[in-house]
Order: sequence, then C-alpha cells, then structure tokens
Amino acid sequence: MLPVVKICLAIQLCLAATVGTCLAADDSDASGPAIRTSLIMPLPGPHTPVTTTDPNVPPYQPLHGGAFDGPAVPFSPDPLVRYVWRDPQATNDLQYYLLRPVKVFTEEPGAFDGLKSASRHHCDITVRGTGSLRFDFGVESAAWMEFDSPDMPDVPGGVQMGVSEFNAPAWERCIATPTRISSHTYCLKLKGRFDYNGVRFGWIYVRSFDGRPWHITNVRLMCQIKPTDYKGSFSCSDPMLTKMWYTGAYTVKLNLLKNLIGAILMDRGDRVPWTGDDHIAQGAALTAFGDWGDVAQNLDITAKNYNRIPSYALYWVLSLVDYYHYTGDRALLTQYIPNVQDKLADGEKWFPNCNIRFYGWDDRLGSGFMDANCDEAREAYRMLFIETCRQFAQAMGTVGRTDLENQYEQTADRCAQLVQDQPDWVNRAAIFSAADAINAGVPTDEQQDVLYRRVFANPIERISLSSFNEFFILKAMGRMGWTDQALQTALEDWGGQIQYGGTTFFECYWPSWNAIIPQNGPIPSMQGGVTSLCHPWSAGCTTWLTRYVAGIEPTGPGFATVDITPHLGRLLTWVAADAPTPHGNIHWSFDATRGRANLVVPDGVTARLGIPALDRTIEAIRINGRMEWNGSDQGLPAVEGAGNAVISTTRSLTILRMGGRSWRGMRMTFSFGANPGKASSGSKNDGVYFTGVAPGNYTFDIRYRGTTPAYAPQPLVYPDPVNALAQDDTTSGNWGGVYGKDGYVLLDYDGAGKNRENLPSYVESVTCRPGTNTTQWAQDVSDARALASNDGNEGTRNAATFYNRCSLLVDIKLKEPHPFRLAAYAVDFDHQNRQETADIYNLPDLTRAAPTQLVREFQKGKYVIFDCQDSVRLRFDDVRGSNAVVSGIFFDPSSER
Repeated sequence: MLPVVKICLAIQLCLAATVGTCLAADDSDASGPAIRTSLIMPLPGPHTPVTTTDPNVPPYQPLHGGAFDGPAVPFSPDPLVRYVWRDPQATNDLQYYLLRPVKVFTEEPGAFDGLKSASRHHCDITVRGTGSLRFDFGVESAAWMEFDSPDMPDVPGGVQMGVSEFNAPAWERCIATPTRISSHTYCLKLKGRFDYNGVRFGWIYVRSFDGRPWHITNVRLMCQIKPTDYKGSFSCSDPMLTKMWYTGAYTVKLNLLKNLIGAILMDRGDRVPWTGDDHIAQGAALTAFGDWGDVAQNLDITAKNYNRIPSYALYWVLSLVDYYHYTGDRALLTQYIPNVQDKLADGEKWFPNCNIRFYGWDDRLGSGFMDANCDEAREAYRMLFIETCRQFAQAMGTVGRTDLENQYEQTADRCAQLVQDQPDWVNRAAIFSAADAINAGVPTDEQQDVLYRRVFANPIERISLSSFNEFFILKAMGRMGWTDQALQTALEDWGGQIQYGGTTFFECYWPSWNAIIPQNGPIPSMQGGVTSLCHPWSAGCTTWLTRYVAGIEPTGPGFATVDITPHLGRLLTWVAADAPTPHGNIHWSFDATRGRANLVVPDGVTARLGIPALDRTIEAIRINGRMEWNGSDQGLPAVEGAGNAVISTTRSLTILRMGGRSWRGMRMTFSFGANPGKASSGSKNDGVYFTGVAPGNYTFDIRYRGTTPAYAPQPLVYPDPVNALAQDDTTSGNWGGVYGKDGYVLLDYDGAGKNRENLPSYVESVTCRPGTNTTQWAQDVSDARALASNDGNEGTRNAATFYNRCSLLVDIKLKEPHPFRLAAYAVDFDHQNRQETADIYNLPDLTRAAPTQLVREFQKGKYVIFDCQDSVRLRFDDVRGSNAVVSGIFFDPSSER
C-alpha cells in the first residue's frame, strides 16, 4: 500500500472570546445559521507524512488535480465549493482533505487547558483530568475522526472517541476506544462496515486520569470526496432559497462514491444504492454538476435491482429518461429498452392491486414499511405508472421507435381512463396521489381545482415527512401555477432544516421540530431507524429551483431544445442560474425590478424563452437594443440577433395565458404570474414567449407598467385540529381520580399482550403497532411511577410498557364522533435518559392534528394530553435513549363537552 500523505487543508477561523465553555463565534441571520466554512486553504508550515499498512484505512490520495480558483459562494456549506478539478471523471477514485473544528465545548473546563488552539495549526490542548471535549467541525462531512498526541498514556479504556451528525452522541456503537494508526495518531474505528460516516460533531472522552498531564496536538476530520465540479449554479432574491440549492447539491456530493451514488452517511443496514432514492439524487447531480458519467454508471449498477419496491422500478425508468433529456445519450437509452419493457410490464400487471412495500415515511403513505399497502400509496403508485409510461413514450418518439411511443401512450391513456372510471377518485386522493396524478396529466382542469381546494390549499397538508416525496408535490404545484404556495412550502421544509442548523438535508423532517429541538440537537427517529441528516433523496429542491423557479427545462434530448421560463411569483424579484448541457452552460438571469435579463444559449441549443408579466403589463421588450415587442403581436419586422443568431419575430411569438395546458405528462406546465385564482385573459396576467431563439448572447430590457401585488404566506393551520394541553409531570402513576374517568388501557399490564382495560362506550378499539414489543420492568411494586392497577390507586403495581426501537403507533378508533380528553402516560422507568416526541393525527386520513411535542426528563412519568373529537392516532418517536415507550391510555370527558 502506498503511504498516505496528509496535506493539511483546514478551515481558518478567528475564535471569539469564550462564552461559557464553548469557544467560538456564533452568529446567524434571518436566512439561517452562519456557515463557518467559506474559506479553506493550505496551512502554512511543514506537514508530517503518515505511513500505514492498516487495511482499514482507504488508500486515498490527498486532494489533487485542481485548485481553489472557482468563484466564492458564501451560501454554500461545501468547504470545497471553490475547488475546481481540471478533468474529473466517473472513474476517479476518492480523495481526502482535512477539516479542523470551529468550536470546542466542555462541561469540565478545569480538566483541559488550551481549548482555543483546537482550530489552529499549532493545536496544544493539555489534559489535566477526566471529562469530555465536543468538537464542532462546522459542516457535515463524509469523514472519520483522528487526533494526535505524543504522550497519551496507554491505559485500557482510558480514552474513547465518538462522532455524530448532531450535537449529542448518535448511539452507543458510535463511541469506541481509538485505534493507534501511527506513533502519535489515533483514529476512531467503529464496528460497522464503514470507516467513514456522516460527521458534524466529534468527541474525545477522558475516562480515567493517572495524574500526569498529557497533550492533544491536533484534532481533525479526514474527509473523503469524489472529484466533482459545480457546473451549475443558482441564486435569487431570497438567500434561503440560494442556500437550499447549494445544500442539496452538497448533500448529493458527499454521497458520491467511486462506483456508485450512495444512499446515506450512517452505518445502517440500508447503506446501499436505493434505486428510487437515486432518482432524486441523480437529478440533482445532473443539475448541479453536469455529472453525466456518475449517473450513467449508477443507472447501470441499479438497472436490475429495484430493492423489491415496485415504485422504485418506475423511478429507475424516470431516471433513465431524465439522463437522456440532459445528455442526449441515445445509445444508453436504447440499450435499456428491454429492461424498461420488463419493468413496465410488471407495472401494468401490478396496476390494479400492487404490493407497494414502501412509498415514503409519511403516515399518510403507510408509515414506511408498516402499512405500505394503504389506499393512498396504491393510488399514488397507479399515477406514477401512468406518468412513467408517458415519459418513456415521448422518449421513444425521439429515437424513432413510434411503435413503443404508441404502445406506452395507449397504455397510459387506458390506465388513466381506469382512474377516471372511478368518479370519486378526486375526493379520495390525499396529497401524494394527487401530486402524482397531476404530474401524470390525469385530472381535468376542473378536477385539478377540486384537488387544489381539498389537499393543496392547506400548507400543513403540503408538507411531507419525507423530503423525497416533497419534490413531486412541488412539481405538481408548479404544473398548476401555484408558485408562491410552492415556494412557501419549500422554505418551510428545506429552509426549516437549514434553520435547525443543517448543512445537508435530512431523511425526514417536520417544521414544528424547530420549536422544540435546540439548534443541531438530536431529532426524532423514524420507523426505519435513526434518521439520517445527510440523505441525498432529499435534494429535490436543487433540481426544482433550477428547472421551475429559474425555469431552465430541457425539452429535447441533450438540451437540443429548451424552455426558459422563470417563475418568481410574488415572493421573488430576481433569479439567476447556470444549467450544464453537453454543449456548454446555459446562463440565464432575470431581474423583474430592473426589467433586465440576460440569456446565453450555447451552440447546438435552441431555446423558447418566456418573459413573465408578474401581474403587471409588459409595455415593451428590447433585445440587444432593438425593439422586439411593443405591447402587441403585430407590425414588427424580422430582425437579426447578435452573433449570427436569428431571434424569432413577434409574428412567431406566443402569448401565454395563465392556467393554459398544452401538453400532458413529460414536462411541467409553465404558467406565468402568481395569481391564486383563475387569471383573466387581460395582458396583466400574460407572459410573452420568444420561440426559436438560436445560440447567442442576448440582453433584454423589459418595460413594465404596474406593481406586482404582495404575497402573504399562509399560516400553518392544522386541519380538524385537536387541542394539545400542557404535559403533566406531577401525577406520575397515581392516575385514579385524575384520569380515566371514562375508561383506560394499561398496556401489557398483566404480561405480554395482556392489557388491563376498561374502554369507554364510545371507543371501538385501541391498537398498538408495530408487533408485540412489550416489557414489564417490575411486578407487585409500590413505586409511584408505575401505573396504579385501579382507579383508587390502591395496592401494588406493575411497571409495564409498550415500546419500539424507533417509532410506535397507537390507533384509537371511535364508534362515531364524540368529544373526549385523551391522555397518554410514558415513563423512563429504567433511567435510560429517554427523550421522545409525541404526534397526533386524525383518522382515517392521517392528517396532522397538532404540532409535535417533545417529552423529556420523564423518569417520574409524564402525561401528554389532548382534547379530541374523533378517531386519532398517537405516534411516539425515539429521540434519545434506547427506545420509545408508552404505558397507558386514558379517556375523560372533554373540557368542550
């Protein structure tokens, strides 16, 4: 093995004065916490080579093959955003670079000296006692942690290390005794399959101290990266949206491996390529990096593996079509025609009654794998199948396979008619199947109006627990022309993750978490395990911002033709973007306030350009100084554009009206303006299209009359809400006389699956899921934390609970609507320092009924309490500790009765 030469590249920061025991600057702005990694440069001074034969250390080369000569991007979390490789290829191996911490925290300041030096080139921390050090490296990285010490005593168990994506240790297996990999260097080697993990925070634990001070002379992350350049870009008048674009791109970049696109940066059992997840990741890679090679390679790796999830087979087909639109790679598309035919044959066979297995983590989609065959997931799958057939049909038409074009267009029409033959489908659809239906072109305009009023109008219902599914919701909203509402939803979802402190995007997220979880604190688990904070399936905002907000959308293979139609709504005033194509970058900027735009179309590309009216009147448009639009479509001669490019005359341009739809299936509908109702036919709601825009560099001067109305974001109002009351931490297990006047369920009180219950007359059933995870901590005890066996609080008690490692559900089904007070009791009886969240949903539609609550410090027991009107689901998710628990459910008269 070649020696690994560590060329130190570290973040250079000036530390502020000590604040408590946390040493760092901590500033933020309205668009989220400040990212402290905007500058990365080589450290001065000599560097010590490290030679190792340890087979667990990847033989990566240090960062090479490029230079820090790219543009500064202050809104990007990527430490290498300015690093440009000369010729990155899909076959490149990974490289590594180093990051030093930007903050250091300890709860034992007397045990350590010199903490400020941790972020400097000459680190010198003196250890004078037991305690722990927490290092914040500023951004999440695909990394492992090391430190140097010339004199650390060799005491078994004396020192341990740990890493996490948030500011508390992730779980027990992320803490271990360091491995000595050279005379002075120690590395955290975990027991899983991977050396690297998603790391933002690291720890050094001094468990024992023999009285002799010792020193830490360097603390660093060894960060791996696939050589990948930013060929795309995005910026706009809202800094948070710009941050979102770059954060999504960075999330995908961290998951690019040598031979494939990874799924997460956590050592979980699902750390493999997931074909459906990769649909979003690959789209972002094409958008941000022009990463044709890695995407082609990953399509090949996943071509025969759909993870036994039927929708993932369809997402693979959509990914192939996306790749073809971006690259024009006809050979790859035609190579996989038999593969696609097999997948679509299966899809048609499964169309009537598919075994879904998984469609997303949101409860409305069946809570992951728990109830995936719910009606909403099955209906969404049907719509996805129709969209996939339409997109593949259109792609086949461009390669001369009219037989397949006709076959799959007819299949899509036939399946869409099967949907329409069920007249109540519009009233059954929830947000996910509604979005997939709109993207497939299934509903009529009238049905779209019904769907919008039913499921899109309330901003709470537009948010998905899985950001993966959010992309398709935003795509549908764009197709319907609801730009401002879509932007608001994007800001609440991905913008909320940045406000939390994220520098990559999460597997799952809900906006109300920010009100109860400290910045960068542990977040709830989901049904599949600990939630990943760097999951590339959540990067859909990067693609959506370029393709819809900036409006650069390929309409022909390899960008041979492109629509460029910005969607600013009323929330934005300007947007600028670069989109990589095989012919070179398309550059587009549009400033509605100044009435200025610039378009660069590379050779080999023909554009159709839309200038939006934005609820104003367009009086005139000049292109490169020549009048091309004077408020009508009559009377202007053909003119020649700059650089031998011929711009279509106004006799060839099209005036678009709000709400018009000229195609079905493959492309978003471009509707200008942000009118939340039906637009009139007047010019104030129109846009102007220039067709046949040839290669060249064009400057537009647009004269507007009027003012774009302001948009007030909609409040997050919970539909059919329940009233969440204050948590009760005083009653403990003595529920008699306080709760349970109408009835109760003491879960597993008399043994596994043996509830002690007295259901009210209005309750049909109380069902706990998943499985039979039950335990009795203690029997026949007098401990007041254990629930009393009767409403007189008399006699001995059993301490029992229903639990699950990550998430558990309690469904309370009423015989008919009836007001009642619901209380659920949870106790951290075995002192695991548990924290868990409590959510409540309406049944059967599983819409959220109240913000998430955090239950913490409940060693003495706590009740979460709600006033309800009908059937509900309670969901408890583990945040800290070994699992989520609930011990009792109690029913009482409602305060509103």
